Amino acid sequence: MVGAGLAGAKAAANALLDQLPAKAEVEVIGFGNQPYVASGFTTDRAASRTAIAGLTASGGTALNDAVVLAAGSFDTRRRTIVLLTDGRDTVSASSTADAAAAAARSGAVVYGVVLDTPDLIADAPAAIAAASGGSVAKAAEPRALAGIFDAIGSELAAQYQVRFVATGSGSRGFTVRVRTGGDRKSTRLNSSHVSESRMPS
Repeated sequence: MVGAGLAGAKAAANALLDQLPAKAEVEVIGFGNQPYVASGFTTDRAASRTAIAGLTASGGTALNDAVVLAAGSFDTRRRTIVLLTDGRDTVSASSTADAAAAAARSGAVVYGVVLDTPDLIADAPAAIAAASGGSVAKAAEPRALAGIFDAIGSELAAQYQVRFVATGSGSRGFTVRVRTGGDRKSTRLNSSHVSESRMPS
């Protein structure tokens, strides 16, 4: 992902940061021959931007290993992985099945973003995203990354986290309604052990 591809990815990632709530913690992970944490979880946007600016394109593509690393690094309830790649995995010790399983166990939703190149094989991002209940989007060119990241940011910013303490037991059904300005959202939940839920965006 050299040249325009990396520049487009950095611009899109920085735009995504602008959309996230101020209290949302962000971690930046780069991966070439192996994944590495460029910046640990923080609400310091300057630190995240510095980490993004320092990313370089070199070596192979340890995509699966990067997902395993990301999935194991969460310590919060709301978990999202935005996975950007422009090619197939070439050097990971972990398989795609390993990465998909790690993402599923972590409870993170994976948004796969693939930049179309001659080396692109989108099977791994698609499988990982599917295992997490996420989705995959393809960018035909680097400039298209901005629109995809913008859509992801809007979806993340529009999520609501609902918590409650149950006073009864057994299977119960209930409806949660949220009104913000002129918009109203409603969802029906049915579970005997619901401790957290996200309203649809």
